[in-house]
Amino acid sequence: MAIRINYNPMSVLTHANLAKTDRMMAGVLDRMSSGQRLRRSADDPASMVVANSVRYYRTGVDRAQSNAEEGVTLLQTAEGGMDQITQILQRIRNLAIASLSTATTDPNQQEALQSDLEAGIRSITTITTGTTYGGNSLLDGSLRDITLSDDAKGYYRSLRPDYTMLPGGMQDGSGISIAPATGALDKAYSTQAFAPGAAGTTIATVGTVTLPITGPKGTATINIPAGASIDGLSAAINSVSGLTGVAAAYDQTTGTLRAESTSYGNSTLSIGPSVPAGLFGGAVVPGNNRTITISYTNAAGTVVPGVVLTQVPTSAGGLTFTNLAGGPEAVAPFTGFAPGAFSLTVKDTSDGSVGSVISAASIAVQASRVGTTAFQIGALSSQRVTVEIPDLRAGALGYSAGLAGTGFASLDSLLARTGPPAYAGAFVAGDADEALALIDAALVEVNRARGATGSLQGNTVERVMDSLRVSSVNLRDFEGILRDVDMAKESAEYARVQVMIQAATAMLAQANQVPQTVLQLLK
Repeated sequence: MAIRINYNPMSVLTHANLAKTDRMMAGVLDRMSSGQRLRRSADDPASMVVANSVRYYRTGVDRAQSNAEEGVTLLQTAEGGMDQITQILQRIRNLAIASLSTATTDPNQQEALQSDLEAGIRSITTITTGTTYGGNSLLDGSLRDITLSDDAKGYYRSLRPDYTMLPGGMQDGSGISIAPATGALDKAYSTQAFAPGAAGTTIATVGTVTLPITGPKGTATINIPAGASIDGLSAAINSVSGLTGVAAAYDQTTGTLRAESTSYGNSTLSIGPSVPAGLFGGAVVPGNNRTITISYTNAAGTVVPGVVLTQVPTSAGGLTFTNLAGGPEAVAPFTGFAPGAFSLTVKDTSDGSVGSVISAASIAVQASRVGTTAFQIGALSSQRVTVEIPDLRAGALGYSAGLAGTGFASLDSLLARTGPPAYAGAFVAGDADEALALIDAALVEVNRARGATGSLQGNTVERVMDSLRVSSVNLRDFEGILRDVDMAKESAEYARVQVMIQAATAMLAQANQVPQTVLQLLK
């Protein structure tokens, strides 16, 4: 064979094998020191993909388990409030029974019983409004809201019932039809005419002009200095918009400066006249208070049509509609719905500029009496459980007694009031029978709510929580199979690679000695 000194192929080959074995040892040491078989995607791409998918799902399961635990706490908090309400109802029921014993009570005792009754009823409302979790009220009907359809969400933000104003109730799952508004939502405005031209045109005034402005938010006075431009006048009006609720913009084409309310509907607006006269002071064009008609199904399963909601210009932005009349009776007492039973908030779809309007919905849209509050108790978006707790305020308890037509719609009807018409209170007025009927109905309603809450907790949330614990354990075990190293197998690999390194090192030393034979030829 040829003997060369510049290139030693045996040494190079042996070195390459040693380098490869050295990388194998680095991998073995990395896996043994970390305890993980998958340290990078190159270790096992397919297993890494599966392991990551399992980890993402498992962390979702762990979070869902925490959600379920929090859900149990929320439901227990709600039941604690219901238990207190039940105790109060039991106590005032005893008061009603005592009041019914007219042979053994005198007027003074009846007044004392009435005072005790009123304190108990007010305590019920205090408990319901004070029973909260994470800032959310649990017992005031907030968890028994209405779900808007996707079409409805394009026009409206929310539709909220006030169950203290719904003697006839609303059927769970009830479909709600929302007809289009009677016209586009517009605003009250006033104009000041100038000659068409640029906004920088100077206003012809003599000295400083004072201009009073009153809008839906309040009143302010601005000073327009001599030589001010149209643009300057508009900017001055807008500078106090936060105080007055009035905004202005100039149209160079028509030469018209328009100042309008920032609230839709026939809201408060007054601009000018200026002092000295010359700016605004003309008639205000009022906005229109539109109406929207809805229909729903009451607790008895009867469709209630034609509930007219009227725009409230004093609401935030003038975007809220409510029913100003009750029904189906023309006057109180109402057995279906009282004034203020519904609150519909319109979505502002205008471009926000001065003079813009909100177009009415082009079609009737739908909503449903289905709650929007839910527990996310799974790693997938569909794994949700809706939580609904009825309104347990005193003004919403007792409707099932069916006495709304006689003026006893709820527990609040038992309270004394100055009127009109004036009422001395149930016990003083000799209406203890009606009081007892309302209290019994309220006890049934609260017990029904407690039963539904307990069922949701015991049969759904807690069972799901137990299932999630088992799933989390199994997923962790599966992920461990994919990611964790088998230390017994890896220690055997370590011994094998260590021997290979030692052998490769020895052979490299031998290969490096081969060129030394050349020296024997040179002797």
